[in-house]
Parts: sequence; C-alpha cells; structure tokens
Amino acid sequence: MAQYLQNKDYLTFKSQIHILKQFYSKENENYKQKQILQLNNINNTIKNILSDLTQEDGSFNSGHQNDIKIVEINQKIESHKQLNTKEAEILVTEGFALNNLNKYQEAIECYDKAITINPKDDAVWYYKGNSLYNVNKYQEAIECYDKAITINPKNDSAWSNKGIALKNLNKYQGAIECYDKAITINPKDDAAWYYKGNALNSLNKYQEAIECYDKAITINPKNDAAWQCFIYSSEEAIECYDKSITINPKYDSVWTNKGIALNYLNKYQEAIECYDKAITINPKDDSAWSNKGLTLHKLKKYKNAIICYDQALSVRITPLRLLRKADSLFELGNKQEAKQYCLDALQYGSNQKDYIQKQLQQL
Repeated sequence: MAQYLQNKDYLTFKSQIHILKQFYSKENENYKQKQILQLNNINNTIKNILSDLTQEDGSFNSGHQNDIKIVEINQKIESHKQLNTKEAEILVTEGFALNNLNKYQEAIECYDKAITINPKDDAVWYYKGNSLYNVNKYQEAIECYDKAITINPKNDSAWSNKGIALKNLNKYQGAIECYDKAITINPKDDAAWYYKGNALNSLNKYQEAIECYDKAITINPKNDAAWQCFIYSSEEAIECYDKSITINPKYDSVWTNKGIALNYLNKYQEAIECYDKAITINPKDDSAWSNKGLTLHKLKKYKNAIICYDQALSVRITPLRLLRKADSLFELGNKQEAKQYCLDALQYGSNQKDYIQKQLQQL
C-alpha cells in the first residue's frame, strides 16, 4: 500500500505542484515568491506525510489521520486552482473595460495574462480577437477567433466576428461562410444577417443582400444599419434610410447614403443637405465629403467641389477621389494639375484606366 501511495498519490501531487510552479513563475517577482513559498510548504507537507506513512520495513501506517492529511492537501491545491480562476476573471473584466475605453493594447495584455492562466476559455480568445480587430490587425484577430471556435464551435459571436474580419481583408466568400455558421447556431442573430448582406452586396449580389437585410429587420425592427439597404437608385431605398434615421438620427452613414440615393435621382440640393447633416454629425465622414463634391461638380460648382474632395482626401486617399478632383480641375482649366491627379489615381491603383487615358490625351 505504501508503494501504491508513493507511485500514485505523491507523483500526482508533485506533478500538480510542478504545473502550478510553472504558472506562477510567469507572474511578477513579489507575487511569484509568495506563491512559490506556499507551494514549497505543500510539497514539504506531502514529504512529511510520506515519511509518517512509510515505516522502516516499508509497511503502511493505516491510521485514519493520514487520510485526513491527504484530503487537506487536495483541498489546498483545489483552493489554488480557484484563486487562479478568480484572477483570470478579474483580468478579463479589466481587459473588457480597457477595450471599451479604446485602450486596446492594454486590453490585449490583460487577455494574454488570462489566457496564460486558462488557455481553454473561448471567451478570452474572442475578446482578444475583438481588441486586435479594433487596431486593424485583422489576421491576428482571425487567429484568435479560430482559437475560440476550436474550443467552442458553438460560439456564434466568434464565427460572426471572424466573418467581419475576413470581409475587411476582401475575403467575401469566406466571410459569408462564417456568417452562415453563426446563423446556423443562432438564426435570430440579426447582426449576422446584416453583415452577410454587406458581404453579398460587395459581391454585387444585390437581391440576396436585400433578403438578408429583410431578415435582419424582421428579427430586429430597430436595426438601423439594416434599414439602409445599400440600394441607392430608388425611392424605396430613401424610405429605408428615413426609417433608419427615425431610429437613429445621429448615424452619419445613413445620411450619407440617403444623399447618394438622392444624387442618383438627380435631386442634388436635397442630396447636399443630407451630406451636410452627415458632416455635422461626423466632420471626418470622408464619404460624405467626397460625394458632396461629386454633387457640387454636377451643379458645375467646381471650386466648391474641390474643397470637398480635399477634405475627403485629408482623411483617406483613394483613386476615385483623386480622379474626381482631376475632373473638377480640368473643368476649371487647370490642366497641368489635373494631369498630375490623373497620374496619381493610376499610381493608387485606379481601375478606370481607359477613362484616365482619354482624359490624359486632352491634357
């Protein structure tokens, strides 16, 4: 019996202590020294028990006191495990709060510490993925979502957010597959239906996109984003934008999209009013600035259009905006400057090469 205890219980305790020591060695020095001291005390207690249990002739001391001591040791080890779990929960809560304060790197550090304690918690991997997404580290975010999904394949939020990250990498089909997974797990997830609609819209599958938006709105009539519909050239689209604005009048993107729809319908003054609403809400809404410039160009207000394009370009440079500014410069007779912006548009990867070549021939 003594041999059994030595081969099983003692080695099990020793193994557990070794694992705990490995974890605590990763903590800060003051905390580490305290914990290692406690662990060594446990180790010494085990050795003392074995010394009491094993007599010189190798026979087993069958006293009831030995069983009590083993139970006490198990309780101490379990207590340490519980302390670790609580510490991990505190770290996750702290990380979540830091993320909400836009302190993403600090949040990631908290999640990393929590993962060191419990790498099998899918929620921590999911939250870390969200923070990485917020700093535009989409591939790293996807890797975290994959970790969460491996641990818990039913984590619909991880599937959905992986889809969003893939969409930002222009991997639309992969994104749709992730949204489908999320929807299979939770068919009432209006956000997943909405994001799937966005991915389909990017693939020019407009009818399928509308069906997804309709699903999202049916599930949650207050999903203001889904009401946008992303179909610009119809009165029906404007009705959707108005519905969205009723739900959330501070959503600048809705005002911008309504302006685009009005522009398609040649309602230029109303379109400009919508862009101005968007810009009032968010002065950095580069899409509103760019599309306002396009509408002003159509009204032959070329100087004002250029001012708008400059505002959009100060936020984000795109080949389309460079080309739009070139067109307004051309109309003002600034051919040399217009030529330069055409060349810049090509350099930034414009796909309107034929149009640009025709413009360059006139410059």
